[in-house]
Amino acid sequence: MRSGMSFVGFRTFLLAGVGITASTLFGCGDNNHTHATDASIDAPHTPDAPVDAGPLPCAYTEMHDATNDVYATSGYMIEATGLSYTGSPLVICGAINNGHYNTTQGSIDVDNYGINVATGADVFVTLTGAAQNISSVGVYVYDPVAMVTVGKGFFIVDHGAWAGHLPAGNYEFSVEAYDNQDIAAPVPYRVEFAPDSPTTRCPQVTAASSYTESHDGASNNGNDMIDIDYTMSPARSLTASATDTPESTGLLLTPGTNARVSGSAGTHTVVGSYLDHDTYVITTDSTTDQLSVRLDWASTTTDLDFNVFRAGETIPIGIARTQALAQPEYTTFAVAPGTTYWVWVGAASTSTSPPAAYDISLCPQKFTP
Repeated sequence: MRSGMSFVGFRTFLLAGVGITASTLFGCGDNNHTHATDASIDAPHTPDAPVDAGPLPCAYTEMHDATNDVYATSGYMIEATGLSYTGSPLVICGAINNGHYNTTQGSIDVDNYGINVATGADVFVTLTGAAQNISSVGVYVYDPVAMVTVGKGFFIVDHGAWAGHLPAGNYEFSVEAYDNQDIAAPVPYRVEFAPDSPTTRCPQVTAASSYTESHDGASNNGNDMIDIDYTMSPARSLTASATDTPESTGLLLTPGTNARVSGSAGTHTVVGSYLDHDTYVITTDSTTDQLSVRLDWASTTTDLDFNVFRAGETIPIGIARTQALAQPEYTTFAVAPGTTYWVWVGAASTSTSPPAAYDISLCPQKFTP
């Protein structure tokens, strides 16, 4: 959570059983950081050292917990790591500390760091540690020049993940923990920045579609489910309709087996920030704990975005939203095994001349620290 940015309500991630309850969610979600874009090009982690080499050493360890938390001190400062990411993996270590719980914000600890990116690079950022018993934990990457959060990864089950392209420059990142009470003892964590190759992490699936949209109806509103309006707070809400339903793809996602879902962004009146929006049901199997999603379309007059939600909820755990035409959108994020999710695709209100056919590539993974 950046200084001067508003905290929107008390909200709680219920990670016991890995539920996410949108109506009572503590922590920094999509509406808490300033977003010009929610672009994310994410991918699963590939170790950069032999399996038996052990974890990478900490390139920097937190030193200023008393002053790097915007909610714990009036003298809040970004903790300068002095690190420059040059393409080789590096690790920043810290701890979710107890002792400065903020009852107004519901924050246990918010650690803010500064890091430099020497040259533009695709990076994969992971957050690991024993944070399973804290309701909401996440890692956020922030561009202080553009004043936007360029990526975020919520900790689910055993890790959080985000990846994207960072142009050369200075960045801030934060590790944030929220709950309805303080923790009893510090929880150590590791944030790793590693090189990424996003276009090969989840390549476009060209095999026959596992499922094709078929229940949107003549008015293209039969599978809307969630309306998104970026002028509102919160931006996402369940539709008022009592008749729309998400399309059941029947897909049970298993690591190493990619799938394709096909659909069309059809004619639809503007609702909030989007024209037509379509929702599909997918389920992770008992071993899938990370998911890459890629959205492809050919129309040069349509800007498509996607969000991924736990079924029935309105706080996204994965977002890809760039202002681009006929360009793939990507994201990777942690998921819970054996859990049902909604994949939501929408045509931005700036789009013209629908319909626009699209394909969703789904690439389930098993996370390897």
